Amino acid sequence: MVIANFRQGGGRRRFGHRNWLVAGLCAVVATISSAQAQTATAPPSREQYEQLFLITLKNPSDLDASFRFAQVAAALDEDEAAIGALERLLFYNPKLSRVRLELGVLYYKLKAYGQARVYFTSAVEGEGVPEEVRARAQAFIQEIDRRDNPSQFSGYFQSGARYQSNVNAGPSSLNVRALGFDAVLNQQFGRRNDWNSFFLGGVRHVQTIENGRGDTLETTVSGYISRQNRNPEFDIGLVEITSGPRINVAPDVFPGVTVRPYGLVNVTSLGRTGYQTATGYGAAITIPTPWVSFEAVGDSRRRAFENSNKFPVAGEQTGVLSTGSLSALVPVVDGLRVFGRIAYADNATNSLFAYNAFVQQSYDIGIQWEFRAPFIDAPLRWTLTPTVGQIWTRYGLPNQLIDPATNRRDREFRVGLSLDAPLTENLGFAAQVLLQNNASTLPNFRYHNWTVVVGPTLRF
Repeated sequence: MVIANFRQGGGRRRFGHRNWLVAGLCAVVATISSAQAQTATAPPSREQYEQLFLITLKNPSDLDASFRFAQVAAALDEDEAAIGALERLLFYNPKLSRVRLELGVLYYKLKAYGQARVYFTSAVEGEGVPEEVRARAQAFIQEIDRRDNPSQFSGYFQSGARYQSNVNAGPSSLNVRALGFDAVLNQQFGRRNDWNSFFLGGVRHVQTIENGRGDTLETTVSGYISRQNRNPEFDIGLVEITSGPRINVAPDVFPGVTVRPYGLVNVTSLGRTGYQTATGYGAAITIPTPWVSFEAVGDSRRRAFENSNKFPVAGEQTGVLSTGSLSALVPVVDGLRVFGRIAYADNATNSLFAYNAFVQQSYDIGIQWEFRAPFIDAPLRWTLTPTVGQIWTRYGLPNQLIDPATNRRDREFRVGLSLDAPLTENLGFAAQVLLQNNASTLPNFRYHNWTVVVGPTLRF
């Protein structure tokens, strides 16, 4: 995915990033609209329809003519004629997944959703189905499900164990900086390894808005909780709720292009005590095509941090965090997709604590490889995903308590591998290995960390 995050930094209120974000998201839609308008061609004529009809009537086994006739008939809204031509193609070659897909689309147009589902389902069965055919058929099946049931819930949950070689992000060396001088850090603040038990999950509710456009109201609730074995001060609890409508921009001209404005609430605990609350708003634009799918996201949230005995200066981080993102997913061949994500972030704090303000850029790229599940006599597909990425962070001002002459600059490199392995339609297993290495202008923040996560999954 590709993301651009926009945060207010350096302790100053900067609204240019937000305006640029809104303009940028609008430009994405405008660019797609312009491109599609420029490449539009004149619709087939009735004369072409009649000529192809006579050819197929004289020679029903001419599959090329039958396919061209089906295309012309569909463009002229002669759906029954197009269906007849495509079904004739299937009679001669039942393995044509693209033809089954187009038959499903035609029956969907006729609102014969039961027959449409039969063709969409058969289009994705078997090996060697092109990725764009699979994605498009599954999207129609989801839409049929939505029309059959206007109120739908879906969810994903995982529990398990997580090991970290550096749970506290402690520096790689005890030689650090303090008040601008070299110092030796107490061993108790050095890096510590630990493992935890965790539970994460998310539930999504989609309610159809009965306006004839396919718009919906979407609400998501996600959460995470962990319990450390030896370091309870790093126990984490998090809940976030988002809600807003998903609006089809122009369903007849640009099918699948949607805009979703939303509001959000976030509550986080650290060390089993209140740590941060946030409220905000955002918007997401989704643009699917047969070759690549884009999503642009931006939000702004006001974060309030709480001081505690364990974290007595947490409140210095209070401020506004603005983020934005652009992501892309490209199907290459059946079962293989490439994705990318770029990000920009701008975090603003009170000017007294501008050393906590930062600007951040990042990228992540990866490959999703789907393959038939081994050892299981069921049509399940596992997904193996290698990823690599970097984060560059520039802080607003030097921290006087660490080094008044050095502004903090970080560069984190990360590489990971994850496996999502369904065992049944609802139950499965997931695992991840991740390496993070952070370089910094200050030795206090140079560290590396290995993370290993394993556990069962549940989805519905």
